[in-house]
Amino acid sequence: MSKVRWYQKSTYLLFALVMSLGTAAVPQAGTVEASPAILYVGKWTEYAENPVFGQGVDSGPKAYYPSVLYDKNEFSGHGHSAKYKMWHGTSGGQTALATSGDGINWTDRGVVMTKGYHAVVEYYSDGFAGANSGDDPSSATMYYRMWYWDESGLWSTPPEPIRYTESPDGINWFNDQAITGNLFTGVSLEWNRTSYGPIDVLYNPTATNTGTKPFDYSFVMYFDATEGNFEEIGLGYSSDGRNWSLYGKVLPRGNDGPSGNTDDWDSSYASFGTVIKVANGKWHMWYSGGTDKVHHGIGHATSSDGLA
Repeated sequence: MSKVRWYQKSTYLLFALVMSLGTAAVPQAGTVEASPAILYVGKWTEYAENPVFGQGVDSGPKAYYPSVLYDKNEFSGHGHSAKYKMWHGTSGGQTALATSGDGINWTDRGVVMTKGYHAVVEYYSDGFAGANSGDDPSSATMYYRMWYWDESGLWSTPPEPIRYTESPDGINWFNDQAITGNLFTGVSLEWNRTSYGPIDVLYNPTATNTGTKPFDYSFVMYFDATEGNFEEIGLGYSSDGRNWSLYGKVLPRGNDGPSGNTDDWDSSYASFGTVIKVANGKWHMWYSGGTDKVHHGIGHATSSDGLA
């Protein structure tokens, strides 16, 4: 792929929770509501009571890399009743769950995955048959899928840095396995030598799962690709969420200079974020970036097709 960037690339500094979105609310990543919303992007305002969850909030747990789902029907019948569910990384390299009725006041539900973090979780209201439902003694119907980073597979041969698992309730997880395919080369200095985990996963329930166009497949994954130093955003597609084909690099870092180069605010890192498609067909991406650290700021980019 050419190194054409998504458009209107700029920086927004976000901290924990943002509450002001111009004139309309942004739908939460992974929302259960299927129809795209009209999105108005304005200036962001930090919530005065931040942080809303984690260390420093009633001596709460350490928390980062959140994956949040919203359902106005409160996920009726599938685990803890709450409009918001947040899976997050812990200081011990695990994935934990917290729930909330308003997105501000959170209840810690504890560790749900004893390995792996940088998780992306999606919810499917119709459910699906588990890959091997015999592993689950309570139900053969799964409502959640998780893709997460496994540090132990970062430099393995071949690399296995991203794993997949599924759940009937978002709490108990089954069929844990490394994803397969050709997303990662394992070759030194190549942009997708390995990965620091998934960025966002989009689902198309009416996909044909044929051809080479990513959005003709059931699952599309934006992922954090690295050659060992820099980080850039790649894209893959899959019919089942487990075996993936590489499309290519879709959001490079700011330039090809050495680490710490300040020609662009994201000259070394374009990383973890969220992707949303809205009603007018435009795609919006928010992502982490920086010069010598990945946490220098959050950028915003737009695209007409989600690919370039």
